[in-house]
Amino acid sequence: MSADRRIQTPGAKGDPRLTMVLRGVARILDQTTVGLAWPEESASKRDKALIARLRRTGGLLAMGLNASGGLVERTAAVSGSLTAAAILDEQGVFLAALYAVDAVPRRSISSRAKAVLTEVAATLGVLLAMRTAETRLNVAEVQLTSAEHLLGVGKWSYDLESGIWEGSPAIHQLHGSDPVAPARDLSSLYAQIHPDDIPAIEAAINQIAILPGKVISCDYRVRRSDGEMRYLTSTLAGQTSPAGDLIRISGVAQDMTESRAMREKLAQSEAHYRRIAENTNDMIVVCGADGIISYVSMACERVLGFASDDLKGRNLLHLVHPEDQARTVSQFGPLLSGQIKNDALVAEYRMVRRDGEVIWIETQPRVLRDPVSNKIVELVHAIRDITARKRAEQALAERDEQFRLLIQGSRDVIMRLAPNGRTLSVSPVVRDILGFEPEDLVGHYTSEFMHPDDVPRLAEYYRRLAAEPGVRLEPIESRIRNRTDEYRVMESRPFAVWDPQTGKLKEFIDVSRDITERKAVEAALILAHQEARLAQLEAEASERRYRILADGARDLTLQFGADGVIRYASPSAISLGYQPDELVGRRMIEFVHPDDVAASMSTALSHFQNTGAKATGHAESRVRTKAGHYVWLEGSPSLVKDEAGQTLLVNSTFRDVTERREMEENLIRARQQAEAAAAAKAEFLANMSHELRTPLTSVIGYSQQIQGEGELSDRVRLAADRIVAGGRTLLSTINDILDFSKIEAGEIQILSEAAAVGPIITETLDLLQGQAAQKGLDLRSEGVDALPPFLLCDAKRIRQVLVNLVGNAIKFTQSGQVSVAATHNPQTGRLRLAVTDSGIGIAPEQISRLFLRFSQVDGSISRRFGGTGLGLAICRGLVEAMGGEIGVDSVEGQGSTFWFELPAPVCEATSLNLEAEAPVLPPGLTVLVVDDQSRIAEVISLMLQPLGLAVHTVASGHEAIAAADAQPYDLILMDWHMPGLSGVNTAQAIRSGTGPNRFSPMVLCSADAAALPDSQAALFEGRLLKPISGNSLLAAVSAALDPEPFAAALRSA
Repeated sequence: MSADRRIQTPGAKGDPRLTMVLRGVARILDQTTVGLAWPEESASKRDKALIARLRRTGGLLAMGLNASGGLVERTAAVSGSLTAAAILDEQGVFLAALYAVDAVPRRSISSRAKAVLTEVAATLGVLLAMRTAETRLNVAEVQLTSAEHLLGVGKWSYDLESGIWEGSPAIHQLHGSDPVAPARDLSSLYAQIHPDDIPAIEAAINQIAILPGKVISCDYRVRRSDGEMRYLTSTLAGQTSPAGDLIRISGVAQDMTESRAMREKLAQSEAHYRRIAENTNDMIVVCGADGIISYVSMACERVLGFASDDLKGRNLLHLVHPEDQARTVSQFGPLLSGQIKNDALVAEYRMVRRDGEVIWIETQPRVLRDPVSNKIVELVHAIRDITARKRAEQALAERDEQFRLLIQGSRDVIMRLAPNGRTLSVSPVVRDILGFEPEDLVGHYTSEFMHPDDVPRLAEYYRRLAAEPGVRLEPIESRIRNRTDEYRVMESRPFAVWDPQTGKLKEFIDVSRDITERKAVEAALILAHQEARLAQLEAEASERRYRILADGARDLTLQFGADGVIRYASPSAISLGYQPDELVGRRMIEFVHPDDVAASMSTALSHFQNTGAKATGHAESRVRTKAGHYVWLEGSPSLVKDEAGQTLLVNSTFRDVTERREMEENLIRARQQAEAAAAAKAEFLANMSHELRTPLTSVIGYSQQIQGEGELSDRVRLAADRIVAGGRTLLSTINDILDFSKIEAGEIQILSEAAAVGPIITETLDLLQGQAAQKGLDLRSEGVDALPPFLLCDAKRIRQVLVNLVGNAIKFTQSGQVSVAATHNPQTGRLRLAVTDSGIGIAPEQISRLFLRFSQVDGSISRRFGGTGLGLAICRGLVEAMGGEIGVDSVEGQGSTFWFELPAPVCEATSLNLEAEAPVLPPGLTVLVVDDQSRIAEVISLMLQPLGLAVHTVASGHEAIAAADAQPYDLILMDWHMPGLSGVNTAQAIRSGTGPNRFSPMVLCSADAAALPDSQAALFEGRLLKPISGNSLLAAVSAALDPEPFAAALRSA
């Protein structure tokens, strides 16, 4: 017994059978430790290594143990020995590893130990398979019991020989009896059943006795122990002996209490709606898909003169007027075939009453379908008598015909307009006045033919007419375009027509008369008056001219009328090479540059349409000098108006602004050159990113593969660690430069969504824990638990700023601690994060330089600690882009606190924040890697092969297309920038082809994958930035395929 107590059985998991077997092996082999290694997440490092070797080699394995218990080769200096065998199930699937530990180093495994371990491993394979089967059986029984409870179903049996009745826990629950009571006979069962229902049960049992193979159903009531009465239905079947004798009756009972209550409620509801149908004014008809009437409401006697019973069994179509039957069938066709939905059809047709009278009806049928087969169950028609409405419509049509005859004899244009302004009809006289045929205008809006300046005024006029009935307004004038695109002046007297029954606006009637000639006479009279007044004002204007000349002697002053003819030019015209009399009498437009003519004419026209006291705005245009070249002149107008406020003349002073315009054009060219330089810089940075990131994939990828090797010398491992560290430092420098370039160009993107900030802080500290541990620093956080679960913010950018600040704090702190404090103000909705260190601190005069680009407080810092000097500048750009602010509090020699604060209101979690369980990936997946750099393709292959993936590589787009046409792949990793055919073009060719991979997921691999245009992003399921690391590759593959092995690898990475 004492020897057994010394035996250790790790991995037995408290199972007494496994413990007994392991102790037996230990006694046979005279060992103190015999255990099992399970392939689980929580397995120890040694167990994982042991399982990995057994899976590769199979059979038996003999290894040495070092002083710390780790596995080593037997040739090395060892402190003990370990012998192991793989435990497999019947299909050869690996279940666990059986191992024995010998404290004495041994050169080889004894034949006895081999035999024992092999035999016990086989036995344990059977034992574990049995345990799995027992577990599944127990789960199945639990699931069956749960299903019975959920469905309200219980099973029972009655043994005819013993007279014993037995039931499942669910049947006892239905009966309200004790499930742990001993088996009972039928009399105890009958005691619970309602006396009136016992004969039915006995009759069913007798039928089973006569016909054992028949299945009988019966309903009965059970009074539970709590007094509640439940309604049950039971299905019975007999079980016979080999001799054909009935030996057992089994049954399944289901609680029908609730469904019975629902049927009663349904019957009450049907009766209720039947009463409604019988009392509505509309005739309700229910018929099948064949039109045979199954129900008709009592209103049919009022509508058609038939009693309800007279119509049942008749075809509804036979009641339709013969001339309308074909049209009715075609109208109902789309509804019956499902082409249109219920309520989409409103049909009107004639029906014949019992007395022979023909009436018009309106119906809006509804189709009721079987929810399972989608077949038509019945059609419900609500039929309404609309004969009176049809007669009114006919009377209205007759009135419209009379109106049409009236307008044909009028010399005025009479138009009927819909409430929305669309033309309904036009009198024929429009042909003589505007040259249009009436059909040319019907269906168009009047605004289409109206002068644009008159449209708002007419729209307001009609709005006032439609405001209320009975409004009468004064006639209104407008300009209407005729067929030759000339405008005629029309005087209109529109009025509104209202529906007397509904009180709604029905239409407008517009009576218009051509007054173009009358307006021309009026204009001629006004012009004659203006010319007389102009002559009177000429003398008064003379004095103003001299004042204008005195005020602006160096500038050119011109006076012109509405015809654009120059009436006066100041002596300053000589600055353009002209004498004043060379300009007077000529149109101003003759001297304007052709490209400026339209703008100059528009400006001049606005002066004469100006109803204000002063001219508005200044205009610039190019004017030709007498020498033939153009100069820029800026005009400052003043207006001469008559008593009615109409502009008669314009006095404009022009100043030469040629030099200023040339300066402005030079500034525009300089800005365009700067923008071109910025674009060139962005392209250069993108190219440099690609050229630097691509070789970094090889550097980091191969070095990570070396790190992953189990047996490395200290010198080789140190070299690999330094290569990885150097590669990541170079990658960080490249990222800093690119991020800063985006910030300076204003291209940084901020994506706010529901995010948990607490885990971001924890993950950041976990990420940098290794750096802090190397320097003996204590990393801690404060206030994380008090943060709200989710805040609306950009989690990626917050993490980027936090990693930069914590990384800087570790870099500049030699001893002590670095802490991150988090607070959130619910009133302001602002988040504050502060990183405090006990480092070297910063002098007050140097703080102002901290957040400048390429700046550090001391030039020697970059030599001592490294860095680009862009980190804090990037932090400031990101924080400000998120609408926040960043700052620092520091005492030289005592440490610093870098903080940033930004808006982050509390919000609810979205579906994107919730973890979803990844599906299990089936074995045998294949991956096609496309990259013109063979080293990159090789690194990716090395990273993917340990995951059990079959990897094929090609070096060009054309090879990728050929490979994709030859066989299907589960995933394609595609380089972007390749000679000949780019990755994007290759993906397009595969997607548009007919090969087996046109729907396979693809991931774009490139240093500038993030710059992929949105129009091409749909080609790929993901993007992978170079340089590619193991974690980033796993993340991209997991996102594209989402299998459990990849998700597990990500969790352990």
